[in-house]
Amino acid sequence: MQKIKPVELFWLFLKIGSFAFGGFMALIAVVEKIIVKEKELLTQEDVLDGISLGSLMPGPMAVNVITYIGYRIGGFWGALATATGVIIPSFILMMVFSWIYSTYGNIDFVKAFFQGVIPAVAAVICEVVWRMGKKNLKSALQIGLAIIGLLILAIAPKQYQVYSTLLVMLISGFAGYLFLSEEKKKTASLAPFPLVKFGMTILPILILAVLTFLALPIAANSLGNLFITFGGMSVMLFGGGYVFIPLLQEVVTSQYQWVGEQAFIDSIALGQVTPGPICISVAFIGFQVKGFWGALVSTIGIFGPPALLMIAASTVMEYMKQSAVVTSIMKGIRSGVIGMIFYSAYIVLISAFPEGADPLSYSVFVIIGIFILSLFALFRLKFSVLVLLPLAGILGILFLR
Repeated sequence: MQKIKPVELFWLFLKIGSFAFGGFMALIAVVEKIIVKEKELLTQEDVLDGISLGSLMPGPMAVNVITYIGYRIGGFWGALATATGVIIPSFILMMVFSWIYSTYGNIDFVKAFFQGVIPAVAAVICEVVWRMGKKNLKSALQIGLAIIGLLILAIAPKQYQVYSTLLVMLISGFAGYLFLSEEKKKTASLAPFPLVKFGMTILPILILAVLTFLALPIAANSLGNLFITFGGMSVMLFGGGYVFIPLLQEVVTSQYQWVGEQAFIDSIALGQVTPGPICISVAFIGFQVKGFWGALVSTIGIFGPPALLMIAASTVMEYMKQSAVVTSIMKGIRSGVIGMIFYSAYIVLISAFPEGADPLSYSVFVIIGIFILSLFALFRLKFSVLVLLPLAGILGILFLR
């Protein structure tokens, strides 16, 4: 496994974050393609473990997993480098798009670029799932767990997606415990738990929790209140950004009246056409309250506390993985997660099609064409994902605008 400096890790994830369109699994597929296959910095098992843990933790799931990956590569500074690097492009673009939107009232070229990138991202996910399946699904049971993961997510209503994810992990983990144990492997004596490292990571979260529930004498529109509000909300965010939208709307439009209803809808729309997590929408809201510094503080508030929690959880997970029992459970969970990733390829692909579009329309044929060309470029031509995605975006601008 290669060694990489935090500054190099930051630069790598800055580039990844610039083309991470399509949501959680889309970003993770791009990361797996680069970190596992091209750079060989981690194994597929590491990425699958990160997805499993990140899905159970509060906060934006994509940044959770990116934080875990950075932590596994380079400890605390690696986690800081990856999380910061992947968020910065979305933050900068949100500032630019906010200005364009308020000045010109539309971002059609951005939407066309986005439409071109999304089918290419779906192709990347398909290629990643194919490689993960070949390496990790070694038995009929593991294949069955992957299929179960796929079916549960396909059948479950969208509002219960977070519970469906938990159900997949419970079923897969229990099956792994029962049937995937390595009989010859005995659990070695556990190394001492890194209590100091864990305590230093979790302390800021405890302080934030106290501040959130105290009636502090600070102005509603202050930078401090922006940070405490979004930081407190971030550790209650389970199930991804879309689950978070109703709570966010209530706080920013009704409780504090930082923005109106239409401005809030615009912030969500802008969050969807930027790379990275949809929670970057809080940068738009913070910008309306306190300009650039409001946007920066809001962004740190929504992403910082969950990232610290993820580092603390990663410390516990790495400690527990010394156990043969936990190893068996994780082997089962990885199988279920592969099925969930495959389902996400379908979700990402259909999100590229205009709502209510005629199945025989020009745009539908273009999107399907980009998807097929991307599959060919990945499987046969071995394109780098950092080359493929910009090219797909350019095709979107040329043929879908």
